[in-house]
Amino acid sequence: MISQYLQSLEGVEILGVVSLCLSLAIFLGIVVWAVKADRAYVRMMKQLPLEDDGVTSGSTERSAL
Repeated sequence: MISQYLQSLEGVEILGVVSLCLSLAIFLGIVVWAVKADRAYVRMMKQLPLEDDGVTSGSTERSAL
């Protein structure tokens, strides 16, 4: 049903080309950013999930003031 509706629209074939070009541009932008990213920044971001900040997950206790 949807394909029949889309086939009846004028100029609908351009939507595929536009979405492909937009996706390609976003992908290439991410690749360029990844290549040009500062190595120290990437290393810091890579270690971030592994850092222990003293907060345990699942703990609902609050410290007494």
